[in-house]
Amino acid sequence: MSVLTAAQNLVQLGADAIIAGGTVPQAYITGTVGEETMVPVVSLAPYYYFLGTYLVQMSFAETAFVRCITDIVKSYNWRRVITIYEDDVFGSVSSTAFLLSNALDVIGSEIEYRAIFPPADSMSDPRGTLREELKIAKSQLSTVYIILRISETLTRILFEEAVSQGLMGKGYIWICGNDITTLLDTSFTPSYISKYMQGLVGIRSYINETAPEYLNFQSTFQQRFKTKYEKSGESSFDPGVYAVRAYDVVDVISLAAAASEKNNKSLVENLIASNFSGLSGFVRPTNGSLDEHERYSTFCIINVVGRSYREMGIWVDGIGFYENEEQMLRQVSSEKLESVVVWPGGPLNTPAGLRRLKVGVPATNTTWDNFVAVETNGSINSSSGFCIDVFTATLSCLSYDVLYDFVSFKIDYYDDLVNKVYSGEVDIAVGDITILENRSELVSFTKPYLSSGLAMLVPVEVDRKGWLPTKAFSLKLWTCILALLLYYIMLVWFHELIGEDNAEFAVIMQRL
Repeated sequence: MSVLTAAQNLVQLGADAIIAGGTVPQAYITGTVGEETMVPVVSLAPYYYFLGTYLVQMSFAETAFVRCITDIVKSYNWRRVITIYEDDVFGSVSSTAFLLSNALDVIGSEIEYRAIFPPADSMSDPRGTLREELKIAKSQLSTVYIILRISETLTRILFEEAVSQGLMGKGYIWICGNDITTLLDTSFTPSYISKYMQGLVGIRSYINETAPEYLNFQSTFQQRFKTKYEKSGESSFDPGVYAVRAYDVVDVISLAAAASEKNNKSLVENLIASNFSGLSGFVRPTNGSLDEHERYSTFCIINVVGRSYREMGIWVDGIGFYENEEQMLRQVSSEKLESVVVWPGGPLNTPAGLRRLKVGVPATNTTWDNFVAVETNGSINSSSGFCIDVFTATLSCLSYDVLYDFVSFKIDYYDDLVNKVYSGEVDIAVGDITILENRSELVSFTKPYLSSGLAMLVPVEVDRKGWLPTKAFSLKLWTCILALLLYYIMLVWFHELIGEDNAEFAVIMQRL
């Protein structure tokens, strides 16, 4: 039965309201029936705006999900990310990707590559399509993979192909949202999780699972779900995030219906006016975009370890991260996610979010071996020198690990090494490379850490004998100076001696 037929049948049966889950196209089709029949349609589809008087949104805000991802990226200072998503005919997920791109731009990061897939049922070879897209993504510099939205069918294929291509190993980061974290509790077996999803970081809507109201609901749900579906092969009976949200929607509709009997307003008007705090958090229906000035979204950050997952923090929109519920009650928040994460491949150190870098170094034509020296021992090249020391010391100051390999090149001119960076043959070049205007047009240079400048060297003869001031002039010149001095002394003396009015000088001469 099609979605359109099902919605029409519900209206004919006298439904006062319809709850539309699933995808955006399904919600849109159901919404058109609601508009034609003036029956409110409450949508749980993850989309950040809807149009229509009778199409009411009660899903989790995509804008909050985008802000949560952005804060996680900012926590680890990842500069490049790769997005993966399965889009629909409305381009709803592309809109979310656009929001994420703008948010990342604010913190100085960017989406390096977008792996976009059409709906799974429209692809003739889903596995082959995903395999080729992952090969392209693997060639990019970033190793941060963010799954915005994807169906269960493609999720299984995605992680199987990611493992086969080595994308779930050391140095890689995978982040996902509600659509996948819900499957951890409902569809994926522990053996599948252990084999294909290790180190995954998930973002799921926060639910206080210790509240008495939730525990009562969980017990009732498990009993009824097990009774009805256990014989059909179902093995997981815990309610997911969307089941809890749907339960809250039923409560909101019943409250709005009761209000309609008292105030003579329509059901959709009372739905829009509702302010309800349910098991899934604060619920505020709207038939437009979710209010941006009132941020109620809270997400739980989980980390897949072993055959299941563990909770490692809570994110509150507009506030930041909490390590646990106790800190949230004491309002001790942080701008960074400070919990220890077990990343893919097992390392506890935070990956740099970059694939293993190829670092080019000059093997010949170095100005001075103390800057860069490449030694060959069989087939292994080792690099050393002042420039190499500066490079490794800089990496040691970072808060994350950067994996790299030195690649040596025999070059005639340093322009050749610069061109290798420009062409993508290597990611970085390290060496005594002078910053020139023509080179700066091709690559970006670090700030100078050494300046050669210009200097002149002249030989100096050291002679410690004699009186240093006499070395200023030659012997002949000193003789001329002394002769002139004696001449002027005699001339003055003679002039004073013959003077008629100089009696004092005459007395002095008589005494001499």
